[in-house]
Amino acid sequence: MRLTEPEIDLTQVEANERLALLDRVSRSPQLRRASRLRELLLYIGKQSIELGKTELHEQEIGTAVFGRPPYYDTSQDNIVRVNATELRKRLESYFATDGTDEVWVLEIPRGGYSPVFSRRTVPVPASGESELPENVSELVSASRGGQNPEKASPQYLSETAGKRRSLWTAGIISVLSVICVMLALQNRSMRQQMHGWQVTPTLRSFWGVFFGSGAETDVILADTSFALEEDILKTSIPLSDYLNYRYEHLPQNENISRDTRNAIDLVVSRNNGSISDFRAARRILMLDPFSPSARLRFARDYTPDALKRDNVILIGSRKSNPWVDFFQDQLEFTIGYDSNLHQTGVQNLHPKPGEPQFYPEPQDPRTNVGYGVVAYLPNIGQTGDALIIEGTDSQATEAAGEFATNEESMAALKSRFNSKTFPYFQVLLKTSRLSGTPFTAQIITLRTSPGRTR
Repeated sequence: MRLTEPEIDLTQVEANERLALLDRVSRSPQLRRASRLRELLLYIGKQSIELGKTELHEQEIGTAVFGRPPYYDTSQDNIVRVNATELRKRLESYFATDGTDEVWVLEIPRGGYSPVFSRRTVPVPASGESELPENVSELVSASRGGQNPEKASPQYLSETAGKRRSLWTAGIISVLSVICVMLALQNRSMRQQMHGWQVTPTLRSFWGVFFGSGAETDVILADTSFALEEDILKTSIPLSDYLNYRYEHLPQNENISRDTRNAIDLVVSRNNGSISDFRAARRILMLDPFSPSARLRFARDYTPDALKRDNVILIGSRKSNPWVDFFQDQLEFTIGYDSNLHQTGVQNLHPKPGEPQFYPEPQDPRTNVGYGVVAYLPNIGQTGDALIIEGTDSQATEAAGEFATNEESMAALKSRFNSKTFPYFQVLLKTSRLSGTPFTAQIITLRTSPGRTR
């Protein structure tokens, strides 16, 4: 009886290889501490490999990975799109660094969420190619045409071939030298684009703690839906009601009309944000767009544990970003509403001689003038750092974000300190903008806080 070897299921072998790759990528430095991105990768990967799905929908992913309710409005809640964009960046980073030896490459093409696995192709030089030009036959042919017979001798042919080999090698070396210089310049340019905070001395000094330490840095966008609810109810909702999501049900206990209640229900069901806040966050993330430790999150999705553990950058004032409340006892400048003046502005809690206690926002919105605050503090767990960027309106917040990411602005701020490094500080800015021009931010006053410097 003849025994035959069992047939190998190549499809199953490839599936196992892809699952193994998925596991390695999820445990890589790029995703090890990014739990949401890791869950997203494992979900779409296993849906493709194990279930054979060729098309994955945004709403399905939002429900399965991010806990969104079924049939939620993806046009108003872009959490899947934002995280998918960040995941694409980290996959590119992995296969360009830690995963350079991987046989398979994993990509998520833009415009969809289904992963694509492809084998690496490495060009192999053809065997048997001669390193030298075919010059011997040319010499022999020339000698037969009436040239000096000595030039056809083996010794002469050998010497001539050697000279041509030397010239050919020298030419190759020259070309390679030029290519090396060009690659070095290109690499320098790419590094500047990838790590913009390292290019200039002041930004390197300040932003190194957020992008150069290896710790997780969370950039938190404000929740403008929450601010709209406060405006409708004409009251300030406490932080505790935001943390336990009670603010979503407050209208049921308020003496308000059914129409108003329905309007509030519609508002809080959507995770809205400000375009100016997005721009401020984008400027920060573009300082190091491929950083494996920086991630963009929404205030509604954040947690107190992360606030204690990670570096955190809060975009927006307390009204729209309640997480600022955790730092309220440390802040010297707070943005709020003065009931006596009936104006929004900045409260100066401990004014120096000659400083007002309140900086009111100009009443005429056409002036495009406001006030912004940039506060650099330790995080609430004393394990990292926090940065609060806020303004009396969304444009002032954006202007404060530009100030914190601009070399000249931060150099001017640093010159105010009696230190070679940045201490913890809080700076009040007067912001303005003419139509079609960039924001400007003038330092009005500042405070420094005790604590470590760098």
